[in-house]
Amino acid sequence: NEALRRRYIQNASVKKEHMQRGVAYWQKEGKQDSELYALHRTAPINSIVAVTNPMKKRTVYAKVIGRMPETVYGDNIVVVVSGSAAKMLGAIDSKFYVQVRYTK
Repeated sequence: NEALRRRYIQNASVKKEHMQRGVAYWQKEGKQDSELYALHRTAPINSIVAVTNPMKKRTVYAKVIGRMPETVYGDNIVVVVSGSAAKMLGAIDSKFYVQVRYTK
């Protein structure tokens, strides 16, 4: 995760940083892999997002691999994260509160 963190900090020094608060979602029943990725509505694809779980005070940097389908997730879901990202954030339930920062 260190390499993604450095890439995020580098981008944040040149581009404008945006922040959102809301609910993150991960599919608990899905296959677990070691990739750190996310789906987001407005962050540029192939950019890095910083997802923070304020309850656990943990931050994970994940690569945006695509857009969230509008019809699948409600308006309250701000980011969909991979299983490994959710585990690193200390998520117990499939939906949990997060703060998301990204550059654009």
